[in-house]
Amino acid sequence: MSSWSRLAHRLLLGPVGGLIVMLLATPVLAQEASRDVVSPPEAPDASLAPDLSAAPTEVRPEGTWLVTAFDAWGEGLAEPLRGSTLTVSLLPEGRLEGETGCGTYLGGCTVEGQAIRLGVISKGTDPCGRRRDDEAFALTQALALATTWAASSTGLELLDNEGRVRLTLVRRDEGSLAGDWGVRRFARPDGSLRDVLEGTEVIISFGPDGIVAGDTGCRPFEGQYSGEADLVVIAPIAVIGLPCEGDERRAERRILALLDEVVAWQRDGDTLTLGDGSGSVLLEAVARPAPEAGAIASEDPSAPPQ
Repeated sequence: MSSWSRLAHRLLLGPVGGLIVMLLATPVLAQEASRDVVSPPEAPDASLAPDLSAAPTEVRPEGTWLVTAFDAWGEGLAEPLRGSTLTVSLLPEGRLEGETGCGTYLGGCTVEGQAIRLGVISKGTDPCGRRRDDEAFALTQALALATTWAASSTGLELLDNEGRVRLTLVRRDEGSLAGDWGVRRFARPDGSLRDVLEGTEVIISFGPDGIVAGDTGCRPFEGQYSGEADLVVIAPIAVIGLPCEGDERRAERRILALLDEVVAWQRDGDTLTLGDGSGSVLLEAVARPAPEAGAIASEDPSAPPQ
């Protein structure tokens, strides 16, 4: 063995050789170690996560709705007449009911997904004048044209097969003042309550548009009102037509005077009381009843109006 070979042999087997081997092996060990290290997962992008707080509340067409506008003839949406309270109620077992200025109408409905079909069988028969009778008829036509429903920012829209909005609806608050009420009793000057005159019907309708209208049992009237919480202010009321005579005239004067004093209201189910600032009851009314559903049992609930 040459002197160079013996020198190399001693270097590899000695301390220097061990150092050389370690230096040569370090990159390999580091590479092997890197294969065993698991990188932590990346944090998810928060912008891609669904915002559950912004999820819309599910809206379904079933229940009772107030009509805020409707279009029967393709001329654009029109609001109800001043003082009219128009409602649409989609009830169990395919029943359709609602209110107009001419009373309660009845019919049938079907809802399948976004598809809807409504048909009015009988209209209200209360005496209401030509304008309100025309309004009631136009409402039934708009209902018959609806083929789909869609949620809106304020409630519900009913659309025809061309996508034109035929009715706009807002949910009726069963604890609200809005609606048609039949006055049962009103206060005498001494504060005691007396029944309305026999053979007369005293009606008060609070519309969703701030219009109040009705009948004193003698003449129709209309005006405006505003309310907040359990407070209400009724603006001066205008009566329409020629005055009555005798007891009916005196009862009308008293009822109009009481309406002018009303500042508070309270509802308990189907009973409404209107009172003054001292807590005294001025007028007591009940929700006007709807006809029994059995009245349409023999009819086809899906039939469109004629």
